[in-house]
Amino acid sequence: MKKPPKPKSSLASPTGKPKSSLASPTGKPKADYSIHWRSPWDLETPLLNDCIYGKAANDPNMDALVESVRKRGILTPLIVTTKNVVISGNRRTVAACRAGLDKVPCFVRDIAEEDHEFAEILIEANENRVKEYGSTVIENAVKSLADNPLMWIAAQRLDVARLQRRAVGDVVEVDAGNKRVRKQITRARAFADAVIDIVRSYSARGIRPTVRQVHYALLNDPPITDTQSGRRYANNEASYNALTSLAARLRVAGELPFNAFTDATRPLRNPRTYRDAAEYVSETLRLFGGDYRRNYMKSQDVYFAVAVEKEAEAAILETHILERWPGVPLVVCRGFSSFPLVNELVMAYKASGKKHLTIITLSDCDPQGEDIAADLSQKLIEIGLDPCAFTLVRAGLTHEQARRFNARPQPIKAKGKAGKTVARRFADRHGTSDVYELEAIPPHALLSILDEAIESRIDAAAYNQEVEADERDAKYIMDERKRLLKARKA
Repeated sequence: MKKPPKPKSSLASPTGKPKSSLASPTGKPKADYSIHWRSPWDLETPLLNDCIYGKAANDPNMDALVESVRKRGILTPLIVTTKNVVISGNRRTVAACRAGLDKVPCFVRDIAEEDHEFAEILIEANENRVKEYGSTVIENAVKSLADNPLMWIAAQRLDVARLQRRAVGDVVEVDAGNKRVRKQITRARAFADAVIDIVRSYSARGIRPTVRQVHYALLNDPPITDTQSGRRYANNEASYNALTSLAARLRVAGELPFNAFTDATRPLRNPRTYRDAAEYVSETLRLFGGDYRRNYMKSQDVYFAVAVEKEAEAAILETHILERWPGVPLVVCRGFSSFPLVNELVMAYKASGKKHLTIITLSDCDPQGEDIAADLSQKLIEIGLDPCAFTLVRAGLTHEQARRFNARPQPIKAKGKAGKTVARRFADRHGTSDVYELEAIPPHALLSILDEAIESRIDAAAYNQEVEADERDAKYIMDERKRLLKARKA
């Protein structure tokens, strides 16, 4: 079987001499405008490009571009850095890979991704591309980063977060348009589309939902789970089992990424490594400041901590606390806390020098969930903490909150739930036997409950002073990065 002919290009062949060489513009980093040939598989997309323009692979016109490249080759050279980071031509790079090109023509610019001018040059190189409104807004924001330290450090944090997600893939890559795999799920097509839409809505807010959260979201507008029987999704064990099965099928079929759902009980510990020391230095300088967080709570007289019953909710809470309440530790109880975990919290509290310890707890609205705060209190006393030195606040979940957010009662009985006597006492105390899981309310509702609990107990003036100091910190970090880059080039 003959191999298909390689796409032709109007430029010189990879082994031939460059067709042209242009003068480098003045006032910009050095540029080599002779044509160099690179393997498209060796080229990397800068994180900033994904942030501004979105992932090139998700472009709805990609199929047409691939066909064009397959027929005509790359007609306009890409612009890349000396380390093969694409400045202009990320869509063409993806198309070249899919079209099977071995080499693509490139202009090379002597600039590193961590250089201060990189963002400006990236935007200039994409000046003539057709953009969505959102991309234009982000472009304008990036252009003003030099004048706004807070925006600059926010962009650094975004790049750090994106880099951390690269190891397991980006949540927002949800492809529900693959016609080949869509045919594999027919009787449950409406069910599958509803699940994909919910995952997309969560992903748009930067959240990876648990399967249980998707279960409760489906109950708002129950889809037909099987066209043959006409059954609709319901708040029962059979529907939940059907969801877990469908979630697996969607991931295997490629309609959802494998990391579309949070599974905190089976984490992959994948520490960041580097090719060599030079890559480490380059990466560190590029992301410099992205992992800096000022402790907003250090001026408070009270040492605050948050305790959550379930590890599945911890990822959502951890991200939010880091943004809104940096300095507040998060304790994942996983039922009742262990003595070593409680002792570690006590040691952190004592080391802070604060006058009082306040623990905000979030747990299921059921007998065991209500007992978590009492269990924590008992362990703190047994470790030796004076009962007057700490306060336990059960912020949620309560029956009133469950009704406020239209939560559905728990459909599946988990192992280890309280016995009949405890359940009867719970029903007598609340006037109902309904129990609710934390996942039964939307993530934004859980975060609002947490915020209300902390806001009502902090010294607002002291907190605001720390927030205002953040801009000074950002400017200092910004200036230090410039100084280090300048010293490195000297």
